Amino acid sequence: MQWSCFFQSPRYLEITRKYHLVSPDLRPLICSYIGVKENMTVLDVGCGSGFFTRLVAENMTAGRVVGVDIDAVHIDAAKKIIGADGLTERIEFITADALALPFADDSFDLVTSQTFFNVVKGSEKLTVADVVK
Repeated sequence: MQWSCFFQSPRYLEITRKYHLVSPDLRPLICSYIGVKENMTVLDVGCGSGFFTRLVAENMTAGRVVGVDIDAVHIDAAKKIIGADGLTERIEFITADALALPFADDSFDLVTSQTFFNVVKGSEKLTVADVVK
């Protein structure tokens, strides 16, 4: 699926995520709701520029978060941003296809995906039962 260079640029993703998740009180609540706990290893699928990946890492004092995205431009931007945020020791970004992840089974305690399922080919046929097994 080809996306607009304006609506799927790293800059656009960062701006829209900051706007939607502007409240500092909301971020810990989101992490609590999705089950983030200390010392977890978390995978963020379709991480884009890494905003949600960073949100998870910022709400853990210990642990590791891996963000994957198929778009190398997004991954490059995500790596630059975490360098500025000082989160390089707890976050890793990898360019990878979410439909062929380069990880062994049971490598992660938790898998998140903020926007992947709405853009993956065939997602229009997915049901909640398909995703939550």
